[in-house]
Amino acid sequence: MTLAVQSPHRQLPAKGRRVWALVRKEAHQMVRDPSSIAIGVVLPVLLILLFGYGLSLDVRHVPVAVVLEDPSPAARELAARFQLSPYFDVQLLTAMPLAQELMLARKVDGVVRIRPDF
Repeated sequence: MTLAVQSPHRQLPAKGRRVWALVRKEAHQMVRDPSSIAIGVVLPVLLILLFGYGLSLDVRHVPVAVVLEDPSPAARELAARFQLSPYFDVQLLTAMPLAQELMLARKVDGVVRIRPDF
């Protein structure tokens, strides 16, 4: 009785053999055509560098309304911290309807409400 040694991809199911054949075909194509290597390797690296260094997703100077309904020192301190932040352009208000009007007019992008029981 003789045992024949099969290649590893022959042990795969039919779907796996098709995928393996596709991988081999694409590898041969890349070796024959160097421009596909540029498209497959160089272009993604270039895009990673471009978006990594050239694109900043830091959000700064977001217009925000801070509604200060509590006159306590802690509430005023919190409102002051929002005003000192480089991320927000704060409009300090004392009534929620004013903030809603600004929001509907698209003059602010968000509202921070400090309630009377803060």
